[in-house]
Amino acid sequence: MLIDLHRGLNDELSEAALALGERQIAVIHADLPKLQTEDVSSLLTAAGTFGGAVALDRHGTGTNALALRSTVGFSFCFGPGSAVLHIGQRAGIARIDRSGFAFDLDTLDDLHLAVQAGAVPMQCNWVAT
Repeated sequence: MLIDLHRGLNDELSEAALALGERQIAVIHADLPKLQTEDVSSLLTAAGTFGGAVALDRHGTGTNALALRSTVGFSFCFGPGSAVLHIGQRAGIARIDRSGFAFDLDTLDDLHLAVQAGAVPMQCNWVAT
């Protein structure tokens, strides 16, 4: 069992990768309301073929999912501008541009867009804090 020590996503993933050893890994963020089975299949297939795959956000700059055949020598760098940082670490890493991965919920504007697109039901009970 791996325990989250609240060091941040990148440090926690690095620790998990070390604990798991040289194994395949997929990191798929939970804020992807349009994600479909076919999107995940394309990510995993590309990672198997090319050794790694990065699913881009709709701006083409962020990483909404990542799959690697091996984590050895790989540095997780999720956050602003992460796509180029992840892709630049391995020759031939695949870029995945699919609508299911592209649309994430990072801001209130994103949530409004998701509701307008029908990806999030309007009857949600939101509590402002």
